[in-house]
Amino acid sequence: MGDARNMDTAAIQKAIDAASAAAGGTVSFSPGTYLSGSIFLKSHVKLRLDQGAMLLGSPQRSDYRKLNFLALIIADKQEDVGIEGRGVINGQGRLLAVGYEMPVTQGKWPDAREAERPVVINFRNCRNVAIRDVTLTNSACWMQLYRDCENVTVENLTVRNMSALTNDGLDIDGCAHVVVRGCDIDSEDDGICLKSRTESAMTSWWRTAGCGPLATP
Repeated sequence: MGDARNMDTAAIQKAIDAASAAAGGTVSFSPGTYLSGSIFLKSHVKLRLDQGAMLLGSPQRSDYRKLNFLALIIADKQEDVGIEGRGVINGQGRLLAVGYEMPVTQGKWPDAREAERPVVINFRNCRNVAIRDVTLTNSACWMQLYRDCENVTVENLTVRNMSALTNDGLDIDGCAHVVVRGCDIDSEDDGICLKSRTESAMTSWWRTAGCGPLATP
């Protein structure tokens, strides 16, 4: 409906599913504010947010689903997926983080409980990913996580992520062939964080470097 009051999750997911069933397409958001919980992006489908359109994350944690992290936009084992346009995706992170971060006391770093705070974009095991031009704001945790993906382009994004502790702007974990360019990122924690947490990725790098057997915990 795009009125910022009624939940649009089911309608958005129905449009994604229909585009997928038609062998691909673009789900467009015209100007308005679309309130949503977790949506699952599927192969050969893009989301396009026109100027004046906002995808607004639900302030209720019960509206989110988990793929290693809770997230607003999820894709797993999909290909040729993307998000584009001049609109805004707002995670409402300040509301969602309440009660899921321990306070900093006596100089000690808190238990950040990252897996219990929704990220905005969470793509895993995907190929041919393109995220372009949109503005991403106010995640409860990291803004965007791409894990074990291949052929990823992230370009011309505006990222503002200052709602909670450990608010990264962009996390790339165990991916291959990634291009990041033209982005304007302002975040509470890491702007761009590169990592390889999977054993397979670490083992591959270790062997490529000509090292001996890798001992893993």
